[in-house]
Amino acid sequence: MKEFINYKLERLNEEKNIEEANVIDTIINKNNKKENMYKIINLHGLTLKLAKIFFPKYMDERISEFIKSKKRQHRLRVITGKGINSPGAPVLKPYVEQYLINARMEYEDDDGSYVVIFKE
Repeated sequence: MKEFINYKLERLNEEKNIEEANVIDTIINKNNKKENMYKIINLHGLTLKLAKIFFPKYMDERISEFIKSKKRQHRLRVITGKGINSPGAPVLKPYVEQYLINARMEYEDDDGSYVVIFKE
């Protein structure tokens, strides 16, 4: 019985990871159309837990992409929302701002989003 329970738990974790990956793909793809001036990531609606897993990985990929591109400057819009629909205090916007401060990244606060500026 213990083996069966462990098997079921593993399957649930695999399904959860697939579901999270699908959510992340949707977030990226719906906002990154060719006509956009710069890349956009929309974290609005994500839980803080999921944002903490996903956002740092996404930022690492964007930094690597910027370095490889050899562009002098690149911008990324990070949509967090204002947090007015959160139960209690906003959580995504303060998390992203603290992340950017800790990473010593240049950014502009644009109400419900941040514009991150990658420079040489």
